[in-house]
Amino acid sequence: MDEESFVSRPLPNAYFMRDSAAVIGDCAVSAATAFDVRMVEAVITRFIFTHHPDFTARTLLFDGPSERNRNMTVEGGDIIVLSPKVFAIGISERTTPYALERIVRNAARISESDVTVFAVDLPKTRATIHLDMVFTMIDQGSALIYEPVILGAQKNSIYRIDAGKGGKLKYREVNSLLAGLKEEGIDLEPVLCGKGHRIYQQREQWLSGANSFAFAPGKILMYSCNKFTVEALADAGFDVVDSKAFIGGADCVDNHKRLAVTFDGIELARGGGGARCMTLPVERLKVE
Repeated sequence: MDEESFVSRPLPNAYFMRDSAAVIGDCAVSAATAFDVRMVEAVITRFIFTHHPDFTARTLLFDGPSERNRNMTVEGGDIIVLSPKVFAIGISERTTPYALERIVRNAARISESDVTVFAVDLPKTRATIHLDMVFTMIDQGSALIYEPVILGAQKNSIYRIDAGKGGKLKYREVNSLLAGLKEEGIDLEPVLCGKGHRIYQQREQWLSGANSFAFAPGKILMYSCNKFTVEALADAGFDVVDSKAFIGGADCVDNHKRLAVTFDGIELARGGGGARCMTLPVERLKVE
C-alpha cells in the first residue's frame, strides 16, 4: 500500500452525529444517508445500537444500511421527537416520503399504540437539508424557528399522519407545523431566528441559527456567532451565558430557569450544522 492510500475511508463528517441515526423511545433509526460517503457512519451507529451492551436498542425502526436505495433515504436531522407518541419528520433532500412511511408504520406496530407524525415538506436546498435547520425545541412551550419555512412564504405542505398499531395510516393536511402540534396539546411559542429580520434571519439560518440543542427543558446550546438570534432568545427570557463560564466553574446551569449556553464555532458552522447536529441523545428522562 502506498503512503497516500487509506486503510478505510475517512469520515470527515462524523462530528455531525445526528445524521447517522435517531432514537425514538427505546428504539433506534439507523440512517440510510443520501450520499454514499456518509453510509459508513450509519453502519457504525447501527453496530453500536445492535451490539453494545450499554446502547442496545429494543429494535431498529429502520435499518438504513440494509434498506437504502435511491427512493429510501433518511437522516437523523429530519427526525424530531416531541413526545412519546408525537414526532415530526422532514421530507427533505436527504429524507424521502417512502422512508418516512416505513418508520411511521414500524413505530406504531412496535409500540403497539397509535402514533402521530407531522410530515414537513421542506424546500430542497442546501440551507434546509434537515428539519432541524429550521425548527428545534427549546422548552416545553417554545421552539426556535426559521420563520419563512415554518410559517412564511417558503412553507410547503405539512401533513398529519395518524398511524394505528395495525399499521394503517391516515393523512390530513394541516395549516402549519405549529398549528398541527397545537391540536395535539403541544402549544409552542415561536422564537424567530435572526429576530425575524429579512436579512439577518437568512444569514443566521445559513450559520445554523435555528439549530440549537436542548439538554434540558429551557436550557440549550447554540453558536455565539448568530447575534440576532441570541438577542431574540434573551427577549424570550433566556439568560445568555458563554460556555467558558461553565467550563471554568464560574457558573452552574442550575442557577438559571431559562438558559442559552453559547460557544464559538464559526468553523464548525461552515460544515453545515449546529449544536443539535453534533449530538445524538440515546436516552431521555420523562418531563413532568
